[in-house]
Amino acid sequence: MQDECQQRLLGCRQCNKRLPVSQLAAHMQSECSASLIQCPNSCGVDHMLRKDVDAHLKTCPKQTVTCYYSYVGCNFKGTRDSLPEHHESNVPYHLQLTCQAHQSANETATSLRQQNFMLEEKYGVLEKQVAMLTKALSDIKETSALVPTAASINGYGDEYGGVGLNGINGFKHSAGHGQVQVTAVEQRVIAAERSLALHDVQLSEMNLRQDLTELKTTSGVLVWRIGDFLRRQREAVSGKTVSLYSPPFYTSA
Repeated sequence: MQDECQQRLLGCRQCNKRLPVSQLAAHMQSECSASLIQCPNSCGVDHMLRKDVDAHLKTCPKQTVTCYYSYVGCNFKGTRDSLPEHHESNVPYHLQLTCQAHQSANETATSLRQQNFMLEEKYGVLEKQVAMLTKALSDIKETSALVPTAASINGYGDEYGGVGLNGINGFKHSAGHGQVQVTAVEQRVIAAERSLALHDVQLSEMNLRQDLTELKTTSGVLVWRIGDFLRRQREAVSGKTVSLYSPPFYTSA
């Protein structure tokens, strides 16, 4: 009875993994990493371990691949061993695609630089506005500090028995008006700082788009052009931006 049970565990003869008897055949057929199989592309390699298939496909001559110039618009797909002939017979076409992509990238980069310049100008204006509003707020607070508070004004009224009531009311009015000014300027400062932060984010996004446009990869080697170097150097010295990260790219590995 024990020898006939389909749920009894047995070890695979290839990988020693223990499975129910009822699953062993399917495991050997499609899962066992130590089973010997042939190339799924029928390239002529008939005996390889299943676990080595992925590594083999990276060099298999019959594996379907795309053209090296697919990034500029070539739609060719074929076996790896057909690529040399495709490249040799399509040199003018690939050159045309590359020139078109280069021209488009230059136009995009020019447009992004213009937008970047406009954002930097707006950013500079906003920085000046924040500085002016912050100074105005500081001045108003200093002025308001010289105006007696409501409690001290009431004290004056008690001390002098109501003498100079008009002057006291004037002090109260000045104190209230000063507080309104402080609140209004604080709100303007907050709004300006929010706008400045928004432009900062837009400027960063624009710089990233420009970096992606000007990024070049040649034979798996990254050519990273860092634009607007002087501004970025100033930001690094001031502590605003102390690190730069390249955009993502593919390697030859």
